[in-house]
Amino acid sequence: MNILPHKSWHVRTRKNITRVREDEKKAAKEQEDRIQRIKLAEQEAKINLLRQRAQVNRKEQSSSTVTTTSNTQDLIISQQEHVNFFDDVEKGKYFSKEENEERAKEKKEEKEKYEKQVGYLTYLGQDTNEKLKKRDWYDTVPIRDLENKFDEEGKKIEVGLKSKQAIDPLNFFGKYTGTSLTSEYPKQSCSSKIETYKSVLPDKKPKKKKRSSSDSRKTTKSKHKHKKKHSKKHKLKRHKKHSSRDRSSSSSTITDSDDSQVIELRKKKMEILRKERLDRERCEREKANLLLAKARNEIPKVEEPTIKQTYNSQFMPNLARQNQ
Repeated sequence: MNILPHKSWHVRTRKNITRVREDEKKAAKEQEDRIQRIKLAEQEAKINLLRQRAQVNRKEQSSSTVTTTSNTQDLIISQQEHVNFFDDVEKGKYFSKEENEERAKEKKEEKEKYEKQVGYLTYLGQDTNEKLKKRDWYDTVPIRDLENKFDEEGKKIEVGLKSKQAIDPLNFFGKYTGTSLTSEYPKQSCSSKIETYKSVLPDKKPKKKKRSSSDSRKTTKSKHKHKKKHSKKHKLKRHKKHSSRDRSSSSSTITDSDDSQVIELRKKKMEILRKERLDRERCEREKANLLLAKARNEIPKVEEPTIKQTYNSQFMPNLARQNQ
């Protein structure tokens, strides 16, 4: 059962808690009084019994022979006891009103601890940093800022700066703008990089060799062969040119027909868009006229179409008559 906390009969309201404690104290006090009364009754009964026995003993002593003085002294000494100044306190007849301060303090601390654990004792600002003597993470200087490292020029060295710059999105925009937005580590230009690579790479151009007589003969033969091949290639090129002209003329006719189709499609699309625009304008105009008519109290009666229902007569008899 969910007991509402704002009700007067809730178990853990402060009023009910104090009332229960008072009842417990009252019950304990009544129990102590009852025990004391029982003790007093027992004590009185014992005293009466002893008195009766003493009277009986006296009568017997008077009738019997008197003993010697030495024997009587021994009996008196045996009956005597040591003096107890705290007899009333031990028996519970006397209670001191003053309480021990240390004991009262311990009781109070135990009580507060239990109430805090249960959850119905809370002080204002008990979980604040001033009370607990703590500081939040955002209120303290981070350790990496306290242990800063500096280079020879006096600039602060940041950990993992190159990886951060590689991930930085500003460098991505710098590719399109042509400027590097992170200016701490300027990048080399392309020309300087090419020059450095050229200086490192070896020259690929082969050195020229002197020709001998045998080499010159070979070159004359190769030239003659090259002329024959060149004449054949020239004929092929002429043939290709003629064929390309024919193809270009046919392709021009195809492109003209394609252009006409595209123009027709565009016109149709424009007509559809124009029709949609006119429909929208008409709807908006009707809405504006309705609003103006409401302001003038000239609301036109819109004839709603009558809908013929087809329900069973036992549920909707009126509608069933309508359909007859």
